Amino acid sequence: MNSNDQIACPSASMPPAKIRMCKICLEKDQVNHLISPCHCKGSIKYVHPHCMAGWRKALLHTGRESDLYHCQLCKHRLWVKQRRLWAALLHYKIFRVMVAASLLGLILIPAGSIMKAFIHFSVLLTNYPGGLTQAWASSSLTQLLFTSSQTSILASLSSSHHIQPLSSTNSASIRVLYSPFPVCILPSASSATSHSHALFSNQLLYYFLFPFSDERLWQLILCKLEHFHLGFFLLGSVNNIYFTYKILNDMFDIVLLGQDQQDNDDELQEDEEQRLNSITRRLSKLLKGFLLTYCCSLVILFWIHFNIFAFHVDSQYEYTTSKQFVAELPLWTLRWVTLGIAVADFAARGIYRWLTRITNCVDQEDVLSLPENIK
Repeated sequence: MNSNDQIACPSASMPPAKIRMCKICLEKDQVNHLISPCHCKGSIKYVHPHCMAGWRKALLHTGRESDLYHCQLCKHRLWVKQRRLWAALLHYKIFRVMVAASLLGLILIPAGSIMKAFIHFSVLLTNYPGGLTQAWASSSLTQLLFTSSQTSILASLSSSHHIQPLSSTNSASIRVLYSPFPVCILPSASSATSHSHALFSNQLLYYFLFPFSDERLWQLILCKLEHFHLGFFLLGSVNNIYFTYKILNDMFDIVLLGQDQQDNDDELQEDEEQRLNSITRRLSKLLKGFLLTYCCSLVILFWIHFNIFAFHVDSQYEYTTSKQFVAELPLWTLRWVTLGIAVADFAARGIYRWLTRITNCVDQEDVLSLPENIK
């Protein structure tokens, strides 16, 4: 009788010290089947590894990534072993920042080539004899757009600053400046005469604004890092347009959601009123789409005028001087600040958050027990 009871219930024959309860599923099990990952004591000390994995998956699905590596009770940081080496490296913030910066640099290089093509395309269209109105009147607008696109793509792959106009009557090439002033084309007059790299003749002002008043800084940013600078403009503009679209879309959704809730609260509506409300909701969605398209079109036109048209075109080789650049420096500073915020937002919310998501892979992590000497 006693032997049968021991066979039917093997846990009853074990010493009480060898049986513990999982704090998640509340089932008793042997100690060697449980882990003690934190500083919790008593009945909440042990947990099954699969229960801990399921709990961490639930936290990940609910958007609580910050709680994946901490106990919810004692707030102790869990001891997690990564099965993948690259995930173990990306688990450190410094490595994620370095990888995010590297990926951002790789994105800026092709973005700079695309920005070059956009600049060439705008140059060809704005310098066409008679303008787009003449091309439309002569039924050659489609051919103009196709030829401009083809020429822009080919010119963006070249390192030359010259571009040949589409008109056969005008044989003079157009010089496109990819920088606020032609620091990449000709040395400044001050550099040619006195070997000075100052953009200001006033020494006090030069040292006060250093290093921004030194021409060598702009040669590094605008010449040697030309693709990064142009890609910075394109990526920042696209992110600003997307951010504006997202804000407007959420705003219109809130308005429509408020109308839907107001309609659902009234349960005594008649069939005709319900059909009328259904038509109203459809018209509201159509109105939302129209307003969203219209507002985003205005934003796109603004960023085209503010960023693409900011680059000068020198058709008569009359170089823009550094003094003119200094006069336009506040406007360029505004461009760099707004685009810098947009690029930083893209790097933080886009690239860095994506790296965090692929790093927080619960299926490829093992939560271990704390060593006895630190419990």
